Amino acid sequence: MGMVALIAGGSLTAFAYSRLAVCFPEGCVTVGDLVRQTLPPQIPTERGRRLAAEQAVLQKVREIIAEQLGLKLDEVRPESRFIEDLRMD
Repeated sequence: MGMVALIAGGSLTAFAYSRLAVCFPEGCVTVGDLVRQTLPPQIPTERGRRLAAEQAVLQKVREIIAEQLGLKLDEVRPESRFIEDLRMD
């Protein structure tokens, strides 16, 4: 699970640093969308292990976004929309 968070963290750090371009991957409107698009293909397929891996990635994504945007962690939720809620414009 640590490896999943590390892989996602690296991808998302690059995404967060390029936020000034305000160019999101197609279909990526919310934090949850970004997490689903960032999950590595080797993520476990068993439901419990997959859910745990998804939660680890979500936590790392939230931390990176909060840090980059100067927000409190609880302001960044899976349903948060980048432009409307997190003011990434």
